This record gives sequence, C-alpha cells and structure tokens, in this order.
Amino acid sequence: MRRLVVLLAVALVGAGLAGRFVSADATRVNGSSISSVTLRAELQVIHDHPQLACYLNALYGMNTASSSVAFNATGTASWTQIQVEGLAITDWVSRHDHWTPSKVNIPQATTEFVNELSSAAQAHSATCTASPASVVAALPKWFVKNILVNEAASVWLLKSTPGTYPLTSAGLESYYNSHKDFYDTICISVAVVNYSNLSAFQSDLAAGKSVSELAAKYSEDPSGSKGGAYGCYTPSSQGYSEVRKDTYGTPLNTFPTTFSTVNYAGANVALYVAPTKRTPNSFADAQTVVLADVRSYNASLASDEQKALLSLAGVYVNPNLGRWSTSSLKVNALSTPSPTVTPGGGAALGF
Repeated sequence: MRRLVVLLAVALVGAGLAGRFVSADATRVNGSSISSVTLRAELQVIHDHPQLACYLNALYGMNTASSSVAFNATGTASWTQIQVEGLAITDWVSRHDHWTPSKVNIPQATTEFVNELSSAAQAHSATCTASPASVVAALPKWFVKNILVNEAASVWLLKSTPGTYPLTSAGLESYYNSHKDFYDTICISVAVVNYSNLSAFQSDLAAGKSVSELAAKYSEDPSGSKGGAYGCYTPSSQGYSEVRKDTYGTPLNTFPTTFSTVNYAGANVALYVAPTKRTPNSFADAQTVVLADVRSYNASLASDEQKALLSLAGVYVNPNLGRWSTSSLKVNALSTPSPTVTPGGGAALGF
C-alpha cells in the first residue's frame, strides 16, 4: 500500500538548510524525517535478509537483483523512494486527519502485511523460497514496526479516496463480481517463432490458418508437435498474471497479430500466445489474485488523487542516496554507489 503515492512534487530546501541537516537526515518530508542512522540500519536489514529483498521486489517494485542490492546505487535509490512516499503519506494523514501511529494494531497489521507479501509474490511470480511469515518473524521488531506504521497510514489515506474498494471480504467480492472474466482458468497454446520465419508466419496468420497449424509449422518449442498446447493456468498458478495479460482481449483459438519478444535457447524470438479455453472460477478460488488486483486498482486511483494534495510537500533527499528528478518525480540512482552505504564501510555513513 505504500506505493499509493507515485507522484510527488518537490520543493527542495535551500542550500544553507540542507547543509545544516545533511549529516542527520537521509530524507525529509515537511516536518517528518528519517535519519541517516535509521536508513543505514534498514539497508543493513535488507542486506542480511535476502528473502526479504525478494518480497520487497514483488511488493514495492524495487529494482533489485542480488542479496546485496540494498547497497548498490539502484537499490539504495529504490528504498529511499519508498521512504519518501511513506513519509509523505504519514505526514499528510497526521496533519489533516489527526491520525497517529498509536492507532496501529501491530499484531493485526503484521498479519495483513504477511498476507500482502504473499499476494505480491504470487501476483508477480516471485521465486522467494521462504514463507512470508517466517521472513517477517526473523526481522528486527523495530524494522517491522516502521513498515507497518507507514502501511497503516496508507490504508487510512486510502479510505478517503473516492472509488476505491475496501480490503474486506465484501469489498473484494464486489470487485470480483464486476470483473469475473479476469479470473478464468486459461488454457493456452503458444508459438515460438524465429525472426527469420516471422514474415511467413504472419502471412499464414492473416490467411486464416489455425492455431494448431501455425504452431506445428513454425514453433520452435516442443509444444509445436502438439499444436502448441502449453497447459492451463488457474488463479493460483505461478505465471497466471503473465498469461492473463498476454491473452486479455484475445478471442479463443486465435493468435493475436502482436507478439512478445523473449529469449529462447539464447536467441531473441517472437512469442505468440492464444487462449484455447476459459473456465470461470469462484470468488473463493480467485481471492488471492483479486486482493492483489484491488490493491493495484486502489493505488492507481489514490496516486492521482494524492498528487494534487502532496504537490506542495517540501522534500529533501540526501545527495549521497540519489538525485531527485523534478521531471520523473523519482529518486534516480547515482551513477556509482556511495561507498559509505556499503556494509562494513566504516562506523559512520558519511551523509
């Protein structure tokens, strides 16, 4: 939920003020801040818990690739971006709705956060090997509380955003009833086509050849010998979100005219995906995916709404963490990592 705020307009503090705070604050939004010491400790936790990094990739879209990612330039900027967004939301609800962190029920919020990690991992086909519950249980309590407070502030903010669905069973089922065809079990056929055969494939496709004929003639995948039949995906299947995206709006037993470029056997090829059968699922069978979809839907509404509310926020980002872009409104990574953010890099962060 902390991804509610996608866009922030920044009024950078003056050079003199920045100079006075540069050794203390990692980032600051209006009167709320995260200290350099706290941010370094958070990065250390992520570094020490690679499975946490896996779930953060899925939940927050952090651009990470290794267990030490929190300490490279991209990972540091990603985590700083999340802190800026969390501070902005918490500052807003605290000042305008008189919300306080004391309203957070930590045990309940922990359960909800674990469920959110699980849903995000499934929705993004993340290959995290430890359960989210065990990952959270192994984290320092202060780290978990910091995340939960900002998550709870985001949920509070979401309640006042028009058009959003409450994250209750009734709210989720209401969304499901309006989007039932999003949650079918989808059986697919594929054609993996070498670029050298792409023109001929497209000509035969335009001429009306069937999915099985096209796959048998052109596909380099072993499924071509079965007319391209590749299997069926339920909402609980790994890869369901990608299959749903690839087949949305495509009629049954038809390859679309567009393709995805994928790497197959070391070469870039054209991937065509055709839905061959759709079977409706009940709300109970699709509930996990529905939850992920509602969160995404709510966040998209909230980000637009909150852009206007937060456009006057004064945001400071320590220049050792990244550079704030007023065009993209994101914390951009430094061209090289700051060595003072690296584990074992010294007693002080240096920012």
